[in-house]
Amino acid sequence: MSELVLYDFAESVCCQKVRLVIAEKQIEVTERAVPLDQGAQYQPEFLELNPKGIVPVAVHGDRVIRESAIINEYLEEVFAGRRLLPEDPVGRAHARYWSLLVDQGIHNPHTTVVSFVVALRHAFLQQLDTPDKVAGHLANVRDPVSREMQRQAFEMAFEAPAFVTAIQVFDGLLEEMDLALADSPWLAGDAPTLADFNLAPYVHRLDCLGLSGMWSTRSSVARWYEALQGRESWDTAIAKPHIPQWLELMQMGGNEAGPQVDRILAGAG
Repeated sequence: MSELVLYDFAESVCCQKVRLVIAEKQIEVTERAVPLDQGAQYQPEFLELNPKGIVPVAVHGDRVIRESAIINEYLEEVFAGRRLLPEDPVGRAHARYWSLLVDQGIHNPHTTVVSFVVALRHAFLQQLDTPDKVAGHLANVRDPVSREMQRQAFEMAFEAPAFVTAIQVFDGLLEEMDLALADSPWLAGDAPTLADFNLAPYVHRLDCLGLSGMWSTRSSVARWYEALQGRESWDTAIAKPHIPQWLELMQMGGNEAGPQVDRILAGAG
């Protein structure tokens, strides 16, 4: 079979979910890093693979597959190993429902704005130390939704309307997950599926940002997350690839974020 090559970045949640599936299915892969913090995604050679300048991209022989959820479906269909979709149509529908939520806003705008407000804006603003530099950076962000989320993060931080909305949406997602997981060990049945691996990096991002308190009273989510962290694939796909500086940046931002998130959720109650 042709070689599988994955263009990715360690701290990208979309890349993390693809690496989880690769690890679960024990697929041989060659990883090629695309350092987002150095603007590598905007270099001509990468834009030939994905004109949107977004990771991950999978290349399998002469086939280029973009978008993480689509890549994971492709890996499930093409490669042997552990099956990550239920055999019955209803089970597959349930699994795809959870995966669809990610692409209907959990990733962008909500994860984008939470990540930037809590942590990434600090790193970016060290380099973008004038209004012209900020404007230049935003002009390079090709996706208009991401551009607006970053603008709000830079200008309004925790008061950004998009940040408030994102926290409320995540709170609703965690509640829905907790209800589903009360009757099942995994989101779509008795075994882990693409639903779990497509959503797990987003819960992990909240954890890295110091927001694990959002599921402190949701025991089913806590149990599910702990079970994922205990899998060998988690160590391979997420724990080991973590970039220490990025992890530290997110954890530092979380010290400030907790009270702000509590304030938002108290106001929504």
